[in-house]
Amino acid sequence: MGDDWQPCFEQLQNPEKRLLRQTLLMEQGYLCCYCGRRINLEDSHIEHFKPQSLSPELALDRENILACCQGESEEPPLEPVHCGHEKGE
Repeated sequence: MGDDWQPCFEQLQNPEKRLLRQTLLMEQGYLCCYCGRRINLEDSHIEHFKPQSLSPELALDRENILACCQGESEEPPLEPVHCGHEKGE
């Protein structure tokens, strides 16, 4: 990588991304940051409280990264309906 390389959230991949989510889950007591529902690695995702599109400088800010549930509608087309997905930007 060159001298001008800067880390960004889009390039974060496993195992580091999974470790970040596991750490968030442990810190939050395995509860969704919005609704308080119990979550785990399989039914959660990393959420940016202040959206990356509006605050790109906070994309890797630890205080802006949370874990939340990721529900989908039960009928096709499957649409995100819970917490971070519902919140949108």
